[in-house]
Amino acid sequence: MYDRDGDKRSLYSLRHTYATLRLEKGDVSVYDLAMNMGCKVAQIENHYSHLVSKKRRHEITKTKRTTKAVVQAADDAEDSFVVEALKRFKRGELSETALLEIMKTQQ
Repeated sequence: MYDRDGDKRSLYSLRHTYATLRLEKGDVSVYDLAMNMGCKVAQIENHYSHLVSKKRRHEITKTKRTTKAVVQAADDAEDSFVVEALKRFKRGELSETALLEIMKTQQ
């Protein structure tokens, strides 16, 4: 594997790529990444603090609808598919997450 200048890359030179990809994916904490890479958390934070994945941004800014609000919104819906989903939710045959997804697709 070669860099853009034509120099051969070593496995060690791929540390930055590894850290960047893991943080962008958002599946690992800064603490765990630092342990895995054998460095301090402060070093990871200093070099990669600009990386905030879409997933992490969404998690930070999302608001959670309560079950009561979901049920009320579904009750108000006239779409027969949503009404049927609500019936199944009330009987315990459908999870709140599934009901929310159905309601999102029907809007």
